Amino acid sequence: MDHQTLIILTEPLFQPALLQAALSQNGADGLNVEPVDTLDALIAALDQSAGPVRLAAFCSGIIVPPGILSRIDAGAYNFHPGPPEYPGLFPSCFAIYEDAETFGATAHLMTDKIDKGEIVGVEHFAMQKDSDRMTLDKMALECVLQLYHRLLPHLVKLDAPITPSGEVWLGRPRSTKDFKALCELPDDVTADEFDKRYRAVGEGPNHALTITLFGQRFKLDNSRTTEDVVRGGLPTT
Repeated sequence: MDHQTLIILTEPLFQPALLQAALSQNGADGLNVEPVDTLDALIAALDQSAGPVRLAAFCSGIIVPPGILSRIDAGAYNFHPGPPEYPGLFPSCFAIYEDAETFGATAHLMTDKIDKGEIVGVEHFAMQKDSDRMTLDKMALECVLQLYHRLLPHLVKLDAPITPSGEVWLGRPRSTKDFKALCELPDDVTADEFDKRYRAVGEGPNHALTITLFGQRFKLDNSRTTEDVVRGGLPTT
């Protein structure tokens, strides 16, 4: 039997738990599980592989180029916050702003286009009333973990692709341009509109609201000290 490798692309914070869970699966005997956190480390793992390779990207912001994806012969799967209703960047921000009733996580085949690959798993949960982005991202991270554990028995079996779930992407993928527009307050912003955008993107420094007044652009510079900030599903202090 060829030497099989499952590469897990994720931040170091998540690597021990994801690695242990994969190795403890039935059918993982003889499977090499290699955690990486950079594109260079992913390329090095591919160079060292001597048989079929599968990739699982978990809450990773790294874009894997098409030339690298073509080397992954047992399928590359992306696990990330955000349900199929919110493809693209910053799904939690747009879900809050649009008063979505549910949110969740998606697992899908990776392709050369963001959030276009065939979906293999989805988890949903009800959004709390007046959720802010930090709260929603924490809940979404737990949801991604649930989805990873649910699909793990299939993920470690490299001899067969994961069966598509039948769910499809809905709506237009959101871009950096869309996010910047959400962050730019109109000069006649109402209190209700400010509150909604603040809950969606308000905390700084990387997701701060801006407003242009009298030819000058002002940026909200605030911080919260009562709870951890979560960026891309990753808690930081």
